[in-house]
Amino acid sequence: MKVNSKTRLTLAVFCLFAAAALAAGCGSTQKASPLDARSPLTREKAVAEFGRTGDMSCYDELVVSLRRDPNRLVRSQAAFALGALSKRYYSVGFFPLVDSLENDSSVFVRSACALSLSSTRDSRAVGPLVRALRDTARGRMAVRNGDRVVVYRACVSDAARSSLESVVKMTFASKAETAQAQRNEMAGMWESWYLPREDMFPGTTAMASK
Repeated sequence: MKVNSKTRLTLAVFCLFAAAALAAGCGSTQKASPLDARSPLTREKAVAEFGRTGDMSCYDELVVSLRRDPNRLVRSQAAFALGALSKRYYSVGFFPLVDSLENDSSVFVRSACALSLSSTRDSRAVGPLVRALRDTARGRMAVRNGDRVVVYRACVSDAARSSLESVVKMTFASKAETAQAQRNEMAGMWESWYLPREDMFPGTTAMASK
């Protein structure tokens, strides 16, 4: 069964969010970190590059960016970068991604974290993602980059469902008429599947390396 394509629209647009253009190193004492730059665009490009290069020396700085950067676009890009690192180094981004999924005030950051959790390949992500299906917040914003204006859209529930389908290799379909009704119905389906099996999945307190 396949999920109605209308509920994937926000994901398709939001996944275009990642960008990479600035080469920089972490932990260098020779020059200031680009993550301290005044321009949010510079910081966003820096965290994207760190994720692209897969340099684990950037891990701590990416976590700080995800948790503390005042700009939601930078935090979102840090989530994607931690997801990219997790593809190379199993589960390294799990804890900061779950923390921001559950606590960040921005729908864009929470959506980025939900999407990136599938990259950790960590079964502990199933529980947080199932809970995130009830986060039906949606966002839309236009960002000017030079002469271009890029419109970003995000929905936490859609992002969480996409990750669950990737992690569990299973889908549910809804026949509800509206996108919101589909989200609510599929959240219930996933909960009905997950709750009897909850003990099969380790909790977020289970031991794991950074």
